[in-house]
Amino acid sequence: MRSPRQPVRVFVSSPSDVKEERRIAKEVLFDLNRLVGPQLGITLEPLLWEDAVPDMGSPQAAINRQFPDCEVFIGIVWARFGSPTVEYGSGTEEEFSIAYARWRENGIPRILLYVCSRDIPYPNDEATASQLLRRADCTKILRLPVSTRGTVCLLMAASQATVLRSVVMLRWALEAGTRTS
Repeated sequence: MRSPRQPVRVFVSSPSDVKEERRIAKEVLFDLNRLVGPQLGITLEPLLWEDAVPDMGSPQAAINRQFPDCEVFIGIVWARFGSPTVEYGSGTEEEFSIAYARWRENGIPRILLYVCSRDIPYPNDEATASQLLRRADCTKILRLPVSTRGTVCLLMAASQATVLRSVVMLRWALEAGTRTS
């Protein structure tokens, strides 16, 4: 188990159509580091798939190897559910499945899922329609209640409070040496 003084690794998982939300999630983590990190004795380390270094094997395998363990998992979806991987319907689904299996085993990571409620453009081809169907099923596929639905501004406000609450609970659990679920 990690000590409470080590950085808290926060993995942000999503398909590529939520770039603005991913930027905001990273900004929220940096803001929390600046505003409350010193008082709480924590540093949040954002981990995003675009920060992975290319490596041998599939891109998803490289991401899985480089970000194997995190203490907080943030999943964000909108119109797409992502590109298929060797073993799963999408990278987002694979990343969630890994995090969920770890959570079931030892209560870490804390898992937060955000479904963006911006209007979705009408699909003009079969591939886009397929992504929409997979996105519509994502909460069922992921077997997890949705933390927040909302626009970019709502995501920022809600995620600050939720991430902070999750990190504080994680820190208390690490100090006490107990499970976080």
